[in-house]
Amino acid sequence: MTDEGYKKRRYIRSAPDPLDVAYLSYDTSGGEFRPDCVALIVEESARGGCGLIFRLPTELRLGQIVQIQLGRLAPLASEVVWIRPQNEMIQYVGFRFLE
Repeated sequence: MTDEGYKKRRYIRSAPDPLDVAYLSYDTSGGEFRPDCVALIVEESARGGCGLIFRLPTELRLGQIVQIQLGRLAPLASEVVWIRPQNEMIQYVGFRFLE
């Protein structure tokens, strides 16, 4: 058994505050943040990224750049790094913060 292709996380992930949600905007023009959808925060890292659960359908694709606002934090430019469908209704999506 090898660890080929396995990447260790660089930052510690933590559970979000129980009442926080994430707001996502497909608009990356830098204007006023206007969310296009909301997601449940599964895990987050202050510097690395986050994992979010979305109700299908979404417009997300690998490598896509979006703006994410986690709870009361300011929006951050983020890249979609993985997408894992969970069933026909939801998908788990991983993001890497670019700021």
